[in-house]
Amino acid sequence: MSIDLDWDGMINSDEIDVAEWLRSLLDKQFQQLDLPRNIRSVSITTLSLGTIPPELEIKHISDPFPEFYAEEEAAADSHYLPPLHPPQQRRSAPSTPHIHTNTTNPIDRGIASYFHPLGSAPLMSGLRTPLNIPSWATNGHTRTSSRLPLNTPIEAEIVESVRESTAPRTPEEREQQPVPEDREDDLQVLFRVKYTGDIRIGVEATLRLNYPSDDVVLLPMKLHLSHININSLAIMAYIKKSIYLSVICDLDDSDHAVARTGRERLDIIRDVKIDSEIGHHDTNGAALRNVGKVDRFIVDKIRSLLKAEIAWPSWIKVSMEDEDSDDEEGEEEGDQEDEH
Repeated sequence: MSIDLDWDGMINSDEIDVAEWLRSLLDKQFQQLDLPRNIRSVSITTLSLGTIPPELEIKHISDPFPEFYAEEEAAADSHYLPPLHPPQQRRSAPSTPHIHTNTTNPIDRGIASYFHPLGSAPLMSGLRTPLNIPSWATNGHTRTSSRLPLNTPIEAEIVESVRESTAPRTPEEREQQPVPEDREDDLQVLFRVKYTGDIRIGVEATLRLNYPSDDVVLLPMKLHLSHININSLAIMAYIKKSIYLSVICDLDDSDHAVARTGRERLDIIRDVKIDSEIGHHDTNGAALRNVGKVDRFIVDKIRSLLKAEIAWPSWIKVSMEDEDSDDEEGEEEGDQEDEH
């Protein structure tokens, strides 16, 4: 089942500047990188989402993975729901402290229960509302009925092997695993995302020549990334007004899962065009263009950041809670305390 996105409404939303949010997120991550000695600084200066939306195709709908509920419980205990968690907090759930990379063992039956058989539709009836996507993110219709039975093939083997890598291995671990509350609005969508759009990313850096000698020369460097190509299988879970997003694996041109193991199973960015320039272009035209080694470093780091942030068992969490409602709840709690 394919989904039509209101791309223009999404990227031009009055609620949030999506492009600036992404640019700021990438820039903050690059500030924390260990750079090669010949590069002094890297910053993401511009980001344009373009006009071409990604292609989304729903493959399967099921209950959310238990790991997401583990984070919900931890967040409830701390009374804080951050929109984006550091990678070290997300790579394994509290009930699964050790990540196993062996994917040859059969999937645990406790995990298999989180995948409904194709054709079952208990969760489909709520597809119109549980996702709770803001009005700017969708134009309100899909190409097929929301009651359509789930009869499209899914990449079951790769999803099960990925889930098996973070599954509890002992009875004790399984007992510690959080039992999800019975929330009929909670669901998880497995979908293919294919993107060959016109997003553009501007990067600026400073290159050090003759380092570490005293005659070090600093040269400005500009890079423009475009023609980004993505074809991946991802999951999006909706739990208690929060959305969780994680990428499972890359897909080939035939939409089959790329056979890899561990985090090496995906690149997320399959291909990208880079135009680079080193030096002052306005000073006698002395500028080096398309310096391959620096280009590859930037692309490799962007891929690494994406893997660390959104490749399973990591994920990004976006809270759909209204700040005003949170403030009202806090005021109500304060009033109750005053009464006592």
